[in-house]
Amino acid sequence: MSKQAAPWIILTTEKPGLDAQSRNAINEWCGMVGKHSNRRQHKDNLRFPSRAVNWKHQQRPNNDSLKVANLLNDVEGQTPHSARPRHARHTKPSDGTTSKGSATESLTRPATGSRHRSQKKKGSASTETKQCKDELEERSHRATSIFCKDGSMGIRVDPFDCIPGTTADARQGEIVDYYKQILDPGVVATFFVFDMRSTYGRMPLECLMDEDFRPLGLASIAGTMSSVKHAAVNREYILAQLGNGMRLLRQRLSRPGGADADIVLVSIMFLAASAYVTGDLEGFKLHTNKLKQMVAARGGLDNLGYGGGTKTVLLHGYDPFRWDASWKLSTGGSLWVDDRPRKKPIYPPLPLGERTLALVERLPPGFRELCAKGLICVELLDILARMTTAMSYKSSRHIPYDQKVGQYDDYLSVSSLQTLTTPNEEGSTTPPNLEALLTLGLILFSSTAFNEMRAIPVIFRGPKDALYEHLLRLEPDSHEGADDAQNQCYQWLWAVTVDAWRDASRELMPQGRYLQIQFYKRYASNWETSQDLVHMLKRFFWTEDLVHFQKASFESFKAKREER
Repeated sequence: MSKQAAPWIILTTEKPGLDAQSRNAINEWCGMVGKHSNRRQHKDNLRFPSRAVNWKHQQRPNNDSLKVANLLNDVEGQTPHSARPRHARHTKPSDGTTSKGSATESLTRPATGSRHRSQKKKGSASTETKQCKDELEERSHRATSIFCKDGSMGIRVDPFDCIPGTTADARQGEIVDYYKQILDPGVVATFFVFDMRSTYGRMPLECLMDEDFRPLGLASIAGTMSSVKHAAVNREYILAQLGNGMRLLRQRLSRPGGADADIVLVSIMFLAASAYVTGDLEGFKLHTNKLKQMVAARGGLDNLGYGGGTKTVLLHGYDPFRWDASWKLSTGGSLWVDDRPRKKPIYPPLPLGERTLALVERLPPGFRELCAKGLICVELLDILARMTTAMSYKSSRHIPYDQKVGQYDDYLSVSSLQTLTTPNEEGSTTPPNLEALLTLGLILFSSTAFNEMRAIPVIFRGPKDALYEHLLRLEPDSHEGADDAQNQCYQWLWAVTVDAWRDASRELMPQGRYLQIQFYKRYASNWETSQDLVHMLKRFFWTEDLVHFQKASFESFKAKREER
């Protein structure tokens, strides 16, 4: 390998038998662009893929070959290897006993070549062929990992260091892979529908490359992983990373000019979020007040670095509870919302014009009726139209979304939410209007309809908490004065909110079970059979998963009620 080559690159420009196109494809799949890998000298020049792939199904079939293996085999002419996880290979120590290291440990160690490579003999074609097969098999083996012991969820780990220059943390590969495979694709639909700029993608990985920030970033993503069923991330690891991150942050702040970097602001934001998650409200207020002081000293959000990227992170970061909007909806307080201009909803004149009518005709029938009655503002109509477009792509991985192009920084910029008082906000006695609740419902629907792995909550804690509280506070007779279109829209919002409280195993959390009971108590008289409930759901946005879940739940509810 060239002396200037990056240490995490395995497939170098000198690798025999690989043309440039195949080599670049392999390196790009593994998280780097290999065309100029031997010229990389600064981390700012590194490029990461916008979104990883192959997480669509929790378990791949036997014939789903690993992409890296396919590329290597196409070049070397070998049989493709299965992408199913393999058992960890063990070596015998000097005392003759068998090593019992975990599969994760064996796969996250630095890739230095095959240990089982045969001794090459001169003039022996069979030995050379066996050596080639062993090398390919070892590379394919290193490119797969058993993240869950029961094999129910296969997570691939790149054979390169995911964060260049760091190999001490054996779980780092799994955490970064989870971020790129689950968290990043899981929020694409929401950013697309609400026309928001996204910090998912390049910037979080660049932040993880900062050694002072890395423990806090890993702890945050690992905290989200722990909410997924069977996730092999324990609480002790998360707390240890948080403690290490706080120590490094204090050391950095003690150095001259240590508080001037944008990464320090992001680190303090992570500390505030961690305190909020663990119930340390005093620590949360302390961190957020310090954060606001430091931003003000820098001249405000618009004067931060990363081309506005740091502003976007502070408004809606990239992991659980990171959005300032989410904090506002959950706690009633906000750091930055008061600094933003307010907008008033604008409604299209009735009867609808030709261009507006053409847009409305694309919507599901329930939303068409609301628009025809002048109950949907222009901005919310655009959101509904974008949701219709997103639904046509079936999967968030197919949505043509550019994370750098967006009109808004966060969903509180939507005019229908400008006057929304949060449930925990002082003096929040005025019930929200239908448009505000509908906007929150669309956020939740986009978080579940396109997220097959149910990595919830990710960035949807605030809307979920707010809609939960608002629906329960609505008086049972508050919907009686509404017409059929409004009444059915309220029913759809209840169903979507209940669905958002299902976890990765599709089981309802306690809040979801309570909300489900209240939902049926209020509206069960409107549906003679479960098919009537299904018909209502299909008048708005729906998925097969949502319909099947509500149909089965309502039939179970009716059966239990009839037994009494």
